[in-house]
Amino acid sequence: MSEITGNSTAASALRGRRLNRFRSALTGLIGAPAFRPALPQLPSTLENAPDRVDDLLLM
Repeated sequence: MSEITGNSTAASALRGRRLNRFRSALTGLIGAPAFRPALPQLPSTLENAPDRVDDLLLM
């Protein structure tokens, strides 16, 4: 349960922030098995980013 809470917190903390500078970290995170429970929050987080990082959804 703490994995889900931690990943949800990470996704929430990034919402509304510029994400291009976190691109390589996000790419690794998206591919990590531990992050899978938070993947449903990813589209909302990327949509609310002021910069365009939508291509991360295609990974």
